Amino acid sequence: MKFKLFFPILLLFLFSACSTDIKEILDKPDEYANKEVTVSGTVNNPVNIVVLKYYEIEDSTGKIMVITKGSVPKEGSTRSVTGKVNQFIKIGDMQVIAIEENEE
Repeated sequence: MKFKLFFPILLLFLFSACSTDIKEILDKPDEYANKEVTVSGTVNNPVNIVVLKYYEIEDSTGKIMVITKGSVPKEGSTRSVTGKVNQFIKIGDMQVIAIEENEE
């Protein structure tokens, strides 16, 4: 009985331990530039145009754009994403930071 409770809690801990807070990436984009990260959260604003596929992923600390070559997930679904952090535009205080999702 104790194992049945322990195992799911252990999996949840391991899953969250491997994930980076989105706020951490947004606050320190230069430290994460061109590095592989894993973020987890809820999918928002999916866009699927022939030449451009992206969506936002949001955790409790913030949200970030994810560019994908695969299928775009459904709005409101929960997802874990691994990919490379890129800073696409930086003009003064304005910046666009995104994760390029690894191909599966």
